[in-house]
Amino acid sequence: IWVEINGTSVKNDNREIVGTLGIVSDISDKILERQELEKQKKIIDAVAYCNEIFLTMEDFEAALNEVLDIIREASGVDRVCIYENFEKDGELFSSQKLESCSVGIKPHLSDPDFQNIPYKKAGFERWIDLFSKGGVIFGNVDELPDHGKELLRSLGLKSIVAIPIFLSGKWWGFLALDEFNADRKWLSVEIDALKKASSGIGHGMENWLAKKHLKKNQEDLVHLFEFAPTGMELKDINGK
Repeated sequence: IWVEINGTSVKNDNREIVGTLGIVSDISDKILERQELEKQKKIIDAVAYCNEIFLTMEDFEAALNEVLDIIREASGVDRVCIYENFEKDGELFSSQKLESCSVGIKPHLSDPDFQNIPYKKAGFERWIDLFSKGGVIFGNVDELPDHGKELLRSLGLKSIVAIPIFLSGKWWGFLALDEFNADRKWLSVEIDALKKASSGIGHGMENWLAKKHLKKNQEDLVHLFEFAPTGMELKDINGK
């Protein structure tokens, strides 16, 4: 409980202090509101900087790693990572692709327990439906309704936020924020800001893939001209 104390002295007719009068006010709501706004601002500022990174860095994987570092520091979690979906024999799986860990947190990028996770068999069938509709998973692991929370417990997770990443309107994977050392109450302002971060990552990926595709087309065109057996001429749709 946060309190604010305002006091004043009480004097008699001779102007002598004979006591004090104080008012104690509960300002917990004001403090919590201020803290929420500060957390939201940190994450929003991080998202804005992340968007700038995507526009300026040529090495996209390096940009993503820096983005995860920024989100982790702004949100104050133990780990931030990205999982990518893939299908095999008609079943949907997810594998961890990138991560950023706080000091003292063991990286799990090369841990097989964090790779090739089958959504349905692992108890995360609800996630498929929720993520595909743009929903978010968040809360303390012990309070999650999924059967898969047993797997999350075995991996050492205490609390989690998982937000879908979309590429060109298709659910591609998800952004996860993990707490290993303690439970955490996730604020609505934090979740809203993190959804913007996830959206920014998706747009960054789309732009990078578009640039990569354009570069390949340009290289293919140059290769075609260099090795064409006869001369070639380019014209626009008007024949010019």
